[in-house]
Amino acid sequence: MIPPDQTQSAAPHPPGNRPTSGALLSEILLNAAPNVLGMLGMTVMQFIDGLMLSWLDRQTPGGGVNLAAAYGGGIMAWIPLAFLSGLAQCVNTLAGQSFGRGANADAAAFAWQGLWCAVLAILPCISLIFLAPIIFGLLGQTGVLLHGQVVFFDFLIAAAPVNLAWMVLTSFYMGVARPVRVALAGLTGNLVNLILDWLLIFGHAGMPKLGLAGSAIATATGTLVSFGIMAGFFLSAKTRREFHSISTWCFSRSKFRQLLRLGLPAGCQWSNDVLTWTIFTLWLVNRFGPNAAEAQSAVMRFIQISYLPAVGMGAAVNAVVARYWGAGDAATARRCSRMALALAMLYMSSCGLLFWLGGDALARVFLASARQVHIAAALLIFAAVFQTFDAVNIISISALRGAGDTLVPAILWLALSWGICVAGGYTAATFYPEAGPGGPWLMATIYVCVLGVANLFRWRYIARGTLPC
Repeated sequence: MIPPDQTQSAAPHPPGNRPTSGALLSEILLNAAPNVLGMLGMTVMQFIDGLMLSWLDRQTPGGGVNLAAAYGGGIMAWIPLAFLSGLAQCVNTLAGQSFGRGANADAAAFAWQGLWCAVLAILPCISLIFLAPIIFGLLGQTGVLLHGQVVFFDFLIAAAPVNLAWMVLTSFYMGVARPVRVALAGLTGNLVNLILDWLLIFGHAGMPKLGLAGSAIATATGTLVSFGIMAGFFLSAKTRREFHSISTWCFSRSKFRQLLRLGLPAGCQWSNDVLTWTIFTLWLVNRFGPNAAEAQSAVMRFIQISYLPAVGMGAAVNAVVARYWGAGDAATARRCSRMALALAMLYMSSCGLLFWLGGDALARVFLASARQVHIAAALLIFAAVFQTFDAVNIISISALRGAGDTLVPAILWLALSWGICVAGGYTAATFYPEAGPGGPWLMATIYVCVLGVANLFRWRYIARGTLPC
C-alpha cells in the first residue's frame, strides 16, 4: 500500500491493529473537512445566487418569479442528475474498497468506468432538452414561470455529462483518501460561478444582462471549471505513478458490471428522491399559488445550508467505511459511522434550532411580501423538526453505500417516498386544503423521520453481520 503524503489521510489499519478512537476521529475529519468545506462553498454560492435572483424579482415591476423558476428548473434537472450522482458516488465505494485492499490500479479503473458512463449520458441529456416544455407543462406550469424553468433546466441538462464526469473523479479521490483535491476543484468552480452570477444576472462590467439565463450559464461554467481541475489531477504524473490512471482507461466489462450493480440502485434511489420531491414541491405545494411557490423556494435555500455540508460528511463516511470494509474490518467501519453520526446530528440539529427560533427573520432575507414571509416561516418549522432525522438518514445511507449495500435501501426509499411524501402530501392538499402548504409539508416531515430511522436500523444490522449485504 502506498504511504500517504502530508495532504491525505492514512490508509486503513489491519483488523488486528485497529485505530484508537482519537485516530479514527482524525481520519474521519481529515477526509470530511475538505469535502465539507467544498460543500459549504457550494452552499454559500447557491445561497447568494438565490439572493441575487430575489433582488432581480424585486426590481421587476409587479414582482418576478426568477427565484421560483430557478428552483423549479433546478430540481427538475436534478432528477436525471441525481441518477448520475448516485452512479458516480458508487465509484467512491469501489475505489475505496480497492484502495483498502491495496489494489490501486483497480481504483483508477473503476473511475474510468464512471467516465465511460458520462460519455454514454450525452445523447439522453440532449433528448431531455427537447422534452423540457412538455415535462413542465404536465406539472401544470404555465406562462413566465414555465419559460424560466425551461431555460434553467436546459442549461443544467446540457452540462450534465460534464457534471457526471466531475462527480466520478470527485468520488475517486474521496475513495482513495485525497479529499483536498476535491475541495480545491469545488471551491474554484464555485468562485467562478459566483463571479459570473454577478456579471451575467445584472449585466455588470459591460456584460449582457441575462437575468435567470445568466445564473444558469454561471452554474454550467462553474461545473466545467471544476471538472477541468479534477481531470488535471487525475492525469497528473503523481496519480499516474500511484494509480496507473492512464493505462487503466480501457473499458472493462467486469468492472463496468460491478459499477452498475451498485450504481443503478443508488442512482434510482437518488433520482426517485428528487422526482418525488419535485412532484411534491411543483405539483402539490405550488397549487397553493405563487406566494407559496416563492416562499417554498426561499425555504429550500436555507435547507441547503443544513443539508449540503452533511452530504459532504456523508461522502467522507462512504469513503472511510468502504476502505475499512475492503480491508475486512467491519468493527472499525461501525465506529466510524457512529462518530460521523454524532457530528452530523450536532450540526443539523443546530440548524433546525435556528430555523425554529429565527424563521421570520430568515424568510425576510429573500422575501418582501408579508404573506410570503408568513408562509416561509411556517414551513421552516417543519424543516426544523426533520433536521436531526435527516442527519441520521444521510450518514446511515452513506455507510450502507460504503459497505456495498444499495438495492434494499433503494427499495425502502422508493416505498416510503411515494407512500408517505407523495400520496400523503396529495391527501393533505386535496382533502385538507385549509391547512395550506403546511399540510403536505407535515407529510414530508413524517417521511424524512421514518426514512432516517429505517436506514439507521438497516445499517446497524448490516454492520453487525445480522443481515446479508
